[in-house]
Amino acid sequence: MIVLHIISKPDTLDFKPTYEDLPGIKKIEQGELEKTLRENPGETIMFLGHGDGKGGLYTQDLKEYVIDENIIPLLKNRPVIGLWCYAAEFADKNGLHGFFTSMFISEPREYNMEFTGRGEKSEKELRDMNLKFSQRINKLLEDGVELEMWPGELQSYILPGSDEVERFNYETFCYL
Repeated sequence: MIVLHIISKPDTLDFKPTYEDLPGIKKIEQGELEKTLRENPGETIMFLGHGDGKGGLYTQDLKEYVIDENIIPLLKNRPVIGLWCYAAEFADKNGLHGFFTSMFISEPREYNMEFTGRGEKSEKELRDMNLKFSQRINKLLEDGVELEMWPGELQSYILPGSDEVERFNYETFCYL
């Protein structure tokens, strides 16, 4: 598996356990993306970071897309794991297949946008949820669970009384 993890804000560091310590992981830098995809046709790629429905994984200054319509031809015939806000919308619009997140609350600013007037979540609370999510994805990868099973597997962690943010995040996971 190829992993491109753009660490642009402190909360994006929380997702490192998603792929750490797994055998066969090729972690690449953004400048290596096109070349690596061309050299590894069909191999699963995981993208982690920030983004929106127009693309994913802004560069460090959060002003430039790394994943956008220009890279779609290199993604079309491979499984993709897109872990950024609105990755599912981007994937659906561009005919990609794999596991994707929709809006994913990982930092207080995002919480305040989605849950206006419901109090606050501390950065620590959200980072703890990010870590739990990362560990769960790591376990799915370690166990070789097929991507189409991921939404159901992850949603099974949501029980009555689960935190509203965790429920919000997990209910929008999808396999396309």
